[in-house]
Amino acid sequence: MPATVGSRIPPGRLLLLVALVAFLPHLPALFCGFAFDDAELIRNNPAVLASSPELAWSSPYWPGREVAGLYRPWTTASYWLDRTLFGLNPAAFHLTNLLLHVAVTLVVLTILGLLLPTRRGLTLGTALLFAVHPIHTEAVVGIVGRAELWAALGALGAYLALLLALGQTARRALWLSLSTIAFAIGLLSKESAIGIFGLLLLHLVLGPTRTLLGAEDVAGTRRTLQRALALWSIPIGLSFLLRLRVIGSLFGLTHVNGMDNILTEVGAFDRIVTALGLQWLVVWRYLVPVTLSADYSFQQLTVTAGWKAGGAAFAALVALLAWIGLRRGDRVVVWGGGLAVATGLLTSNLPMAIGTIMGERLAYLPSVGSFLLLVHAATHLPLPAALRTPRAAWSLAAAPLLLLSARTAIRCPDWNDDLSLFRATAEASPRSGKARANHAVALIRAERYPEALEEALAAARTAPNYPAAEGAVGTALFRLGRAREALPHLRRAAFNPPVARKNLEALLELGNAQVSLSAGAAAESVFAVALAVAPGSDSRPWIGRASSLALQSRWPESSATWNRAVRLAPTDPAVRRQWAYALWQAGRIDSSEAIYLRLSGEAPADPDVLNDTAWFLAHTGRQPSLAVHLARRAFRARPDPNTADTLLETLLQSAGPETARAWVDSLRASGGHPALIEALAARLAAEAGRR
Repeated sequence: MPATVGSRIPPGRLLLLVALVAFLPHLPALFCGFAFDDAELIRNNPAVLASSPELAWSSPYWPGREVAGLYRPWTTASYWLDRTLFGLNPAAFHLTNLLLHVAVTLVVLTILGLLLPTRRGLTLGTALLFAVHPIHTEAVVGIVGRAELWAALGALGAYLALLLALGQTARRALWLSLSTIAFAIGLLSKESAIGIFGLLLLHLVLGPTRTLLGAEDVAGTRRTLQRALALWSIPIGLSFLLRLRVIGSLFGLTHVNGMDNILTEVGAFDRIVTALGLQWLVVWRYLVPVTLSADYSFQQLTVTAGWKAGGAAFAALVALLAWIGLRRGDRVVVWGGGLAVATGLLTSNLPMAIGTIMGERLAYLPSVGSFLLLVHAATHLPLPAALRTPRAAWSLAAAPLLLLSARTAIRCPDWNDDLSLFRATAEASPRSGKARANHAVALIRAERYPEALEEALAAARTAPNYPAAEGAVGTALFRLGRAREALPHLRRAAFNPPVARKNLEALLELGNAQVSLSAGAAAESVFAVALAVAPGSDSRPWIGRASSLALQSRWPESSATWNRAVRLAPTDPAVRRQWAYALWQAGRIDSSEAIYLRLSGEAPADPDVLNDTAWFLAHTGRQPSLAVHLARRAFRARPDPNTADTLLETLLQSAGPETARAWVDSLRASGGHPALIEALAARLAAEAGRR
């Protein structure tokens, strides 16, 4: 490589133009919120919420899930930094992602400018295509796609620093050191960054003259590459040691659900040829990115004869391109293909099955090589002479770049929240049981239960016996008041091994459904299982167990269990109210009164707190005037049958039936609440009959 490599770095105006092109189509992302995995990896992640970044380096990527086999401390530390500086403001997290994408795009432009100083059109076209292509939306707009962005920036930054080391003898040691640091950042952001090491090996195996590095000083170039090889081995070894310490193994992935990746359930040959065949889908998404999806799980993609035949054809195509590149000395084909293969191999399911059968975010770094090949092929199209001028070429390229930018901008709002993301995913991947089950869960959270049931049933038909689909069916039925119908679905979801952690929600729903059916003993046994799989900080299994004990009138045990729930959720007034009631039923009236009165002081506008306190005071005969006062405040805050009945009871207990009747008459005179007044009048009549 010539010693004047620095002179070929793109000028500042061009860098600014490409930065704007990369940023603007993704601008709608700044108005998106947190979605899907953001909850576990950011909002509820102890390493992100901690006071220092230390926990990010001593914890697996997925909190408490060493079996996932992922260790990405640099990515987690960047989440921690965003949270520390800006709080849990999703716009700040999205802005960081956008800036990282801009940085990666500029590194791509600079690398290609160094390697192809005489091919400015090819360099700029590839960088612009990378900047705007909508297949990158999942990596750029999805906050947890940041692992892809950091991995790409670290890997390509390491390669860029290596190129500068080759071109500047005086500062070679400095650039090699920076290259090693950048490579370490990539590795500690996501495991797939190790793919750039394969490109370095390609340079050494084929030699500089055949891989775009030039031939002015072949021996010197080879020595520098060998030094880089040795230096890059250091962060690889260190990352392996850290992984062993934190997750207990180099790979750690102990189980992959066949729903996520059906390739885990087939033999090596079928896995490899199917994985190769699926690369045609990636190429199609590059060329025609109309239908894009955040999920390709079973049965959207599965093992078929067609995919396997496509795999054989794809392998033949790759071999042909490699032969053409080497035979004809087309170094662009060799370099682009080498980068695409090297950086995409680890996540392709070829060496081993990973946690997903296919993901658009996984194409982020490999697409640099793929886009270079596409633009290179476009420059060789047999166009008329009039269309081969630079101005005509850019005029032809402008339309597709604008269309791709528009597609990216239109797709960004899919990440507004869980509901928008899962709706878009279910529409794009209607045969994915996982996508449709996730959509059903999002509809449940939005309290759109009839729609949720319809989508959950569709998920169950798409993927029979899929626990998440069964759980969504059961939950939707339960929320629609059909608890007995929900039970078999919730049982199948709750006790379908081996994903006990994911089944916690189904266990809780099953226990709650049994509580609603007054099946206290059955509910207690379910909540006992939930307690065994739930995190120690989760109060919900304790709340469920306390409720099931109350159904069995085991009040001392219930009050003790409510006490445990209160310690885990000390600011939840509903949990403390239930604890007070259990203490009352267990005969500990003084303790119960103290809790009720403290609650009414802390939440003077909460009708539930006021109503329950008034009811307790009325039935225990304690402070009758205060009972009436609290009951009146509860009724004014929320005039419904519950608060009205409590106020009537306190009036009867403290002032007698005449005062109670006068209050009912005043309600009648006001002209409101006719049904409520009739019920109160009937209660008064019954009370008079008893007297």
